[in-house]
Amino acid sequence: VGQATGEDQAKDSSRKLATGCLYPVLHDGGDLYVVSEGKGLSRYKWRGTLALQTEVAAHHDIHIAEDIYTLTMLPGTYRYNGHDMKFAVDYITVLDRQGKVKRDINLLTAIAGTGALKEQIDKYISQILLKYLFLLKSEQAAANGKVGDDDEIGALVGDEVVLKAINDNPKKSLDEIVNKEMAAQGTTLEKLLVQFNNRDHPEHLLHVNSLEIAGRALPPHIKAGDALISMKNLDAIAAIDLKKNKSVWHWGIGRIQGQHHPSVLDNGNILLFDNGSRRMHSSILELSPSSGDVVWQYGEGKSSRFFSKEQGGVQKLPNGNLLITESQSGRAFEITREGEIVWEFFCPDQDKEKKQRRGIYRMTRVERDFVEKANQ
Repeated sequence: VGQATGEDQAKDSSRKLATGCLYPVLHDGGDLYVVSEGKGLSRYKWRGTLALQTEVAAHHDIHIAEDIYTLTMLPGTYRYNGHDMKFAVDYITVLDRQGKVKRDINLLTAIAGTGALKEQIDKYISQILLKYLFLLKSEQAAANGKVGDDDEIGALVGDEVVLKAINDNPKKSLDEIVNKEMAAQGTTLEKLLVQFNNRDHPEHLLHVNSLEIAGRALPPHIKAGDALISMKNLDAIAAIDLKKNKSVWHWGIGRIQGQHHPSVLDNGNILLFDNGSRRMHSSILELSPSSGDVVWQYGEGKSSRFFSKEQGGVQKLPNGNLLITESQSGRAFEITREGEIVWEFFCPDQDKEKKQRRGIYRMTRVERDFVEKANQ
């Protein structure tokens, strides 16, 4: 059974651990907040003047309310089968409008008391250890000396390694498969974790990829002001009470895969981009947080299939339509509630090395009134 450990450290030097792709958010009559890798969190005026530059190395997402909420990572540990494992741990960092850090909220600590989420963490770690063992015995790794230190293990070894191991050992649990592979390589968990903890590139444990502060209550569990997050590596979304630093609701285990961009709708439901990273097709879900039922979905029919293994997003538009970002295909499209595509965009930029369109992290529709007001 796993357990969160360590201290809530919020040192600016440690914030340099965080990474993330460029993501802008328009707010405050045209101010543009930008999350960019290695450059901190920035705010630009409508005409392009830099108005704020912070040293907070944010990643993936940002929410602007009375304060600024963003995602960061700090070094941390997780107690797994009696051993401390080093990971990159996700935080919600709260800043005032002048960019001063007010608080860091450890999301690993927040979900530690939720049994189902802890089980998902332990399951994910078992998968990572199995992938790491695969790296250790690969001829390429042996030739290179260091084993996969230039990236996260999950990015270096695909899920097919885990799926094959499970299929080859149908009567064994994942932990038993890991123990079998360790025995075959003549190592123990203690020895394996010494190597794991000395890697140059720490593994991102939860991989929180989305953040929204609920503007309304979603009874009976979620209050206005709670944080709605997506934890990619756990195949789950959750609501965090920021005052108590505690998970109050979660959903998705066994139902979604590698999801992104949950958002609260005016009707009290939650909209979600389900990547379907292992079933190899994506879908858009609208779910009731009170019952846990999916009340509407798009992408399950053959004629509506689309897929983005990574990234992705969905925005509810004022006219009731949905704007979907199929990130890895460099495509965005608008659909009606009946599933009719009424608008479509393909990124014109080409990745010459990969011979494909460049991806779009997340597209957001900005209303004409917003632009006209900002131009005044």
